[in-house]
Amino acid sequence: MENINKRIEELLSKLGKTKEDLARELENLNQYIESQDHGYLDQLSLERMFSVKQDFENKMEDARCHAEYLGYQLSDDELARIVRRFEAKYDCDIDENSQWDILINIYVNTIGNFKNINKADKYKLVSYISVYEDESNNYIVNDSIICKTGITICDDVTDEEIIGYLKKIDFLNEKATTENIKLDGDDYFIEIEERKNGYPLGKLVRE
Repeated sequence: MENINKRIEELLSKLGKTKEDLARELENLNQYIESQDHGYLDQLSLERMFSVKQDFENKMEDARCHAEYLGYQLSDDELARIVRRFEAKYDCDIDENSQWDILINIYVNTIGNFKNINKADKYKLVSYISVYEDESNNYIVNDSIICKTGITICDDVTDEEIIGYLKKIDFLNEKATTENIKLDGDDYFIEIEERKNGYPLGKLVRE
């Protein structure tokens, strides 16, 4: 053991590094490994572990650059989800830049768990721009417009996630919650209403 410690100190000295530097790098490596689903670590050399981590960090930077180019500011957690999807679905026959752009646009316009995107449907968002109240105090939609298409909704989506997305694209204001917004419908359309009086705001319609 003493010889190993001495050898480590000699190598670190040649590299201009300290034991603290080594410990920090190993801690960073461990944090990365714990965040990933790698079931074969006992078969990897330490060098390979560092290589896998560096490859992931390079892809994170690629994803960040593409997202910023497309006008999106995404968190590290969001970028990590995109990178994992990119690794799982990479197609060598398709231009890599195109794959990043397509995947990022899909992610940004997905409501629900991105892991379950294979169990999802596309929806369009319809905004009611003219609504009146009839003699029976029922709301009647007089006119509407399609304000967004290609919205992916996963089958495990929650009302909170849908409302959060509608706030993100400025369809609903920042104060919108499940307490003041009601979502009602089925797999083909989802009506969006004010909870206090049932005033219709719009709907999500399956494409």
